[in-house]
Amino acid sequence: VASDLHYPFHHEGAFEVFLGLADVIKPTEIVIDGDAFDFAQIGKFVRDPTQEHRLKSDVEACRKVLARVPGNVRRFIVGNHEEARWKNYLFTHCPEIADLDCLTMEAVLGLTEMGWIWQPFEYWVTDSLVIYHGDRHTNALGGGSAMSARKESIDMGCSTVTGHTHHAGAFFRQERGGYR
Repeated sequence: VASDLHYPFHHEGAFEVFLGLADVIKPTEIVIDGDAFDFAQIGKFVRDPTQEHRLKSDVEACRKVLARVPGNVRRFIVGNHEEARWKNYLFTHCPEIADLDCLTMEAVLGLTEMGWIWQPFEYWVTDSLVIYHGDRHTNALGGGSAMSARKESIDMGCSTVTGHTHHAGAFFRQERGGYR
């Protein structure tokens, strides 16, 4: 599982380590857990004028990055940068065409044509484990990402693998149904 590449702002060295591990381990499945693409051009935050990024060239480059990920089974779970930023832009600036099939994130990134399985929001690996991008971010009780992991796990009612916070965090809990 890899999360939060935020292409074109990704860390190339970290991505190369991920690809190297995938080559050595040869997992049966690889999951990109959201925010592979940053979409800074259409975000609500102020953009650095020295960073000139064109949406078309960034999408094409992101496709090349995703094409480098090995494996027979590759899943792409949508994150807030792909889904929320894209839909907010379409709904705000061009609602008349927002529902065209060619403008879905799956189509824009060309996931199906590259052999990726599109997982719109979450992927239940088993009844007790779900992988999804997540939307919790908290520093409550001074716990940082561990508190975010706690909120995700309690809200889902099972073990979770999530991204979104950009920091490692872990939460463990023993319940009647077992350990998560």
